[in-house]
This record gives sequence, structure tokens and C-alpha cells, in this order.
Amino acid sequence: MRIPSKLWLISLAFGLATLHAQTVKPLLITNARIEVGNGQLISSGSILISDGKIQQIADSITAPADAEVLDAKGMTVYPGFFDAYCTRGLKLPEWPTLLRRDIRTQAPPNMDPDNKKGLRPELKASDCLDFSNNVNDWLAAGFTSVYLAPSSGTFRGQGALLDLSADAKTLELPAFGQLIAFSTAGGEGYPGSLLGFIAFIRQCLLDAQRYSQLAKPEKSDWMEALKPLVEGKTPAVFQADSEREIWRALNICDEFKLQPILAGARDGFRQIDHIKSSGAKLLVSVAIGPEPSKSPPEGETSDATPQEVLNERWDRWHERALNAVELSKAGVQFALCSDGDASGFLTNVRRLIKLGFDRNAALKALTMDAARIFGVQDRLGTVEKGKIANLILMSGDFADSGEVKYAIVNGVKYEIKK
Repeated sequence: MRIPSKLWLISLAFGLATLHAQTVKPLLITNARIEVGNGQLISSGSILISDGKIQQIADSITAPADAEVLDAKGMTVYPGFFDAYCTRGLKLPEWPTLLRRDIRTQAPPNMDPDNKKGLRPELKASDCLDFSNNVNDWLAAGFTSVYLAPSSGTFRGQGALLDLSADAKTLELPAFGQLIAFSTAGGEGYPGSLLGFIAFIRQCLLDAQRYSQLAKPEKSDWMEALKPLVEGKTPAVFQADSEREIWRALNICDEFKLQPILAGARDGFRQIDHIKSSGAKLLVSVAIGPEPSKSPPEGETSDATPQEVLNERWDRWHERALNAVELSKAGVQFALCSDGDASGFLTNVRRLIKLGFDRNAALKALTMDAARIFGVQDRLGTVEKGKIANLILMSGDFADSGEVKYAIVNGVKYEIKK
């Protein structure tokens, strides 16, 4: 279902109204502590914003006559954060019902159209937007940009990187990435097993490669949508969490010369060498879950869970909790994602920092490194003159107990009310 653009903009603007958006006019931020995002710190400075961009950064700036002045004394300005992978905020169309042939009596030499369960690479996330109800949580967590990804099927469609403003066309970007997963859209029949998924993915990619090489191929919407992928013009964004999923995804990307991006990547620490040799970028989930107890619940009877099992659960949790730490130490480039839990995002980031994730590396993963992965480092990711004014103002350090007081998206200021 495609939501008409005017209707969507109206609904999104309504959702943002609760954040007290101000009239778009020049905005001068004064007396701010500014973290540029690349490791540079300005202890006290001013930022002039107009026409949606950062026009000037200096120790002191004279306010234009028509400018709004925001005294940010006691606050820190950061580049707006990226939520690098989220499957919320989309209303996807229903999968069509497929008619199946009796393969016991019919064995077509080519891939049967009825076998294309879970295949819709032509779907665009930007045509399925429905995230007005989530904007408040995102902005309150410091996000000003989000990468929305379709969540159902094997070849799931094309993701969309958007500003969290009332005008999602700000970035003027084409669809980014083809979403792929080792799963299907449900139902019976092929591909119904892991081996089936792998065979299905490989066959689709082989078909798309052949299609891209034909001078006048018979028009196919799904193969046309896969052309940018097999021609290296857009990355393969694999949903891959476990060690084996990561290994399989990277091997497929190597076989078909695809640009790999791994989403989730909770076991990335177990495949560091493979990740580095492949040049893969990661969209790492910060949702590490609650820390399991090493002690049995109070009052548990004699058939209590063995201590060895409790210890193993904790060890497994701890290994995954240190994933970002190990990836950062190894020099792997990655961004961070909320895994759909925007309201708990900053809490999870702070938990990772307490576990040893370098604070500056965390900030880069939220801003500059994310912008590089999505190819928008010339417009976003740092607080610099000429870049889009996507900023957040926090009452303290993002790594500690700071709260987002204001979000600025494309130069528009939103006061965060909790």
C-alpha cells in the first residue's frame, strides 16, 4: 500500500506538532559546548543556522535581525544521531497468494514464477512510510535521521534513509541498499529450509546477473530491481545476527561481488577477520537485553537450574554485550541501531560504554561513521559549516545522564517535552 505523499506529510506534521516546532527562520545558538563529531571539541561557541544549513560557527556571532536566539549555556550540541537500521515505521503491502504447480508432473527448465515466495526487491521503503507515531521517541533519543528497512521476505526491497522532519525529501537520496535475509514470507513450499533459502538467493542473483548482461531482456520488475545490486551500484544489506548467518552472507557477497552491509551483527566479534577481509560495513544493534543472573532465583527448589547452565547463559550474554567493544578495537567500521527500541536506545548505549565501549568511538558510530556508511558524509555526520543543520542539544554528556532538550532537523527546532 502506497501512502499518498500529501497525506503522509500531513500525518507526520501532526505527529511533530506535539514537539512544539518553531517557525522556520534563522536560528542562532549561543554559549554552546560543541562536539563536532570527529573528535574536535569547541568548549564555547555559537552556531548560525538558516535555509536548513549551518552557515557559520564561531566563538561569537552577531544575530541577524530576524533570527531566533537560543542560549545553550549548560548544554552540548552534537550532530544528530542516526538510527542505522529500523524495521518499524513502514506499512508493507500484503504478500500475494501464489498458485503452485504440481512439480511431480511439471519440471520447468527455468525458475518457476510460483517459487518466488519472499521475493519483492522492487519494493521501496519510501513508498510505505507510516512512522508519524514513532517520531517523538526517535527525536527524544537524539535521532535526526533513520534508515528504514522492509522486514518481511528473502529479498525484502530497498531501504530508505530519511530525515525525521515534516519533509522526508530533505536528503534527496535514491533508495539505499537491497535488504536480504535467510527467511521467507511464510507459508508452505520452497524455499522452506536454510538450504532452500541459500539456493533461492543464489538463483535469484544468477538470474539477475544474466538479465543485466542481456542487450534486450524481457522486462522483469524484480530482476530490474536487482540490477543495481549485481552491478555494484547499491549494497546488499543482509539481516545477519549469528556467526553462521554472518559467514553465509559474506560468502554470498564474495561469490557475486556484492558490497556487503550486515544489519544486527550481534555475533560480529566471532567473524572479525572475515568481516575485515570482505570490507563489510555493519549496522550493529545495541539491544543487548537484560543481564542474566548467575544465581538461581530465591526460593528455587532442588530441581534448580544447574550452576553451569547459569554461568553459560551469563557468559553468552557477556560475549554479545562486548560485541561493539571488540569490533571497535579491531577497526571495523559500523553504525549503531535501535533495533526498534528508540526509547531505550541511550540507556543501551550507556550500558555498552560502561562495559568498555570507547565513548568517542560510540559518538562516531552514531554520527560520522554512520554518515560515511550511507554515503552522506558531505551533508551530515559532523557539526560543520555548509552541512545540513541536523543537530541535538543535550543537558549533559550523551554517554552519561544527558537528556535531549532540543532537536534541530533541517534547520527546524523542536523542543522535546517529556
